[in-house]
Amino acid sequence: MPRRRANIFGVIQIVSAKKFVFGLLVPAFLIGSLLSSSPVWAENVPADPWKPSPWVKTQPYFEQAGHKLGFGVLNVASGWLAIFYEPARPDGFFKGLARGIGYMVIYTAGGAVHAVTFPIPVDLPLPKGGMSFEQ
Repeated sequence: MPRRRANIFGVIQIVSAKKFVFGLLVPAFLIGSLLSSSPVWAENVPADPWKPSPWVKTQPYFEQAGHKLGFGVLNVASGWLAIFYEPARPDGFFKGLARGIGYMVIYTAGGAVHAVTFPIPVDLPLPKGGMSFEQ
């Protein structure tokens, strides 16, 4: 069986092109898009998207603990609904779907943290104040 000789210059050219694309162009594109002054994902974000939870406004300790427990249970039970109402917003279906999936995870996990830590009156802010009956 005859041996094939590798063309060393062709291999060097292919490796150099891959190093150029993946070593210089891709990182430059990623860094440039992260540092751009007007990212697409931040166009319609309110000034303070992480509002305090509604139970923070109540004064007596036992009222606060009860409202925090109710707020946590509400977010655990209905956090999954964000995946349905966020795509209906005017930003666009796919942006809303991605935001809805993120809010679904955050609301459910945040609600679980609120429900477990209800005796401790420390707030864990959720996006848009979390799920609440006032919306």
